[in-house]
Amino acid sequence: MGYDVGAMGYVLKPIKYMSFALSLKRAIRSIQANANQGFMIKSDGENYIVNSVDILYLEIVNHYLHIVTNEREYSVYGDLKSYEAKLADKGFYRCNSGVIINLRYIKSVNNNEIIMKNDYSVSISRRKKKEFMTIFKKFYGGK
Repeated sequence: MGYDVGAMGYVLKPIKYMSFALSLKRAIRSIQANANQGFMIKSDGENYIVNSVDILYLEIVNHYLHIVTNEREYSVYGDLKSYEAKLADKGFYRCNSGVIINLRYIKSVNNNEIIMKNDYSVSISRRKKKEFMTIFKKFYGGK
């Protein structure tokens, strides 16, 4: 049961300071390691470091990958498949053949449409709708 929710360990009662402190440090290290993972891209002739937590979504248009962040949009030549692998365990989901979204930035879900926090609308493919809803609910603590 504990591993279904991503438990990293447990603390027995009565709580002892040392075991609690070690468990807390381990959890903090894990969160920090996953939160600040970025990668380098080349856009408009310059190299940029893009932090995965800043990405709202990635979209492929005419063989160019548009990486939309809180700050700006980057255009790089590439495909979604390579970025899908990089972002797989960081709260991202490929909801159709051309878009990967960051689950942290979803504003609402209506039928087969996802509205991102920047009001960008993304359609969910029919075959991925059920899987998406399961992952979406799990990401936000639902069952």
